[in-house]
Amino acid sequence: MLTWASVLLLGVGSYLLRLAGLVVISHGDVPPWAREPLRLLPPAILAALTVSLLVAPSDAPLGPRLVGVLLAGLLLLRRTSLAIAMLLAAGLTALLRLVWM
Repeated sequence: MLTWASVLLLGVGSYLLRLAGLVVISHGDVPPWAREPLRLLPPAILAALTVSLLVAPSDAPLGPRLVGVLLAGLLLLRRTSLAIAMLLAAGLTALLRLVWM
């Protein structure tokens, strides 16, 4: 029962913290020096979550997911279409999973 109470308390705290941020931003009380870092925060959080999922401990030091993402990154740097890069990266990842599993 203590576990569920902790989960509920942390969920409510998280919701209130996010709500407080939205209220402050919506009223325009954000100082000018803080606007640019706040604008860059969502992509930074998304990148951090992506990297933490890619380099999570696994059996292989260079897992199939990481190889697929690296391929997609290289293709996108060469100005390849996003759809083609995603398809090729997914195909390589699936092939590597078949070989390594």
